[in-house]
Amino acid sequence: MRSLEAAQQRIEQIRRRAYTGSAIRMHRAIASVHLRRRDLAAVLVLPPLFDILIVWTANPLVSAWSFLIDWWRVRVGMPNPVIQWPADFGAFTLWLPNILLEEALPTPVLWWSTLVICVALWIGAGWIAPQRFLPLAYITRALVLIQGSALAFVGLFPASFPFETAHYLARSLAGVFALMLVVPWLLAAVYNIFDFAFWKKALLSALTLVYLAVFAPIQYLLQIVIIWKGTGLFLPVLYICFGTVLEIVILLGLYSWAMTWGRPPR
Repeated sequence: MRSLEAAQQRIEQIRRRAYTGSAIRMHRAIASVHLRRRDLAAVLVLPPLFDILIVWTANPLVSAWSFLIDWWRVRVGMPNPVIQWPADFGAFTLWLPNILLEEALPTPVLWWSTLVICVALWIGAGWIAPQRFLPLAYITRALVLIQGSALAFVGLFPASFPFETAHYLARSLAGVFALMLVVPWLLAAVYNIFDFAFWKKALLSALTLVYLAVFAPIQYLLQIVIIWKGTGLFLPVLYICFGTVLEIVILLGLYSWAMTWGRPPR
């Protein structure tokens, strides 16, 4: 019995050791978090307040999106009109702007030219200096792999391409609106718990939401123009790498910047 207890204690000690044998200590960022009353107020008050504001301004926001998308659609010469598509959010429905695109296969010239560009990018990524730009090489080859899979699928199974372009714009904007509702709660969990001033916590949530509201229609209209010119061949790489992933990466950038804002002395 004693040997079993000794073995369990030894295992517990080993669990808290790194591979070098040194003790694994709690990270200073976690160890230094002391949740005060005003921090708790920011966690509990700001998210529902911003969500109420988002829902209250949803219709004006969607109207602004529709106007902006239609304005740029005319400027780029796209003949497809902007229509309204219903997005069900449970308690309410939003009529989001949408541009219907025909399901068209790429021409042989477009398919082969895209293949040549992908091969050139894959080879060129190998020449990138690994000491300074290795992440760029990884990102480039990841993009090439995604686009190459789309090329292979279209080339082998042209009639079974799984991506739908008809409602891509409206569904993407619906995803952005859902992300806007979630963002205040995410920031409450990872930023509002720290001892920043209350107004800074509110400012970060406001800046993030404004960024999404302004960036999203431009982001997805540009993607629609690319799909309109280049067919659904480019939809997988746009959806996987330049959709929600891009928005989250920029959100992380805003969060990192906000973490450098001054904090009161302890």
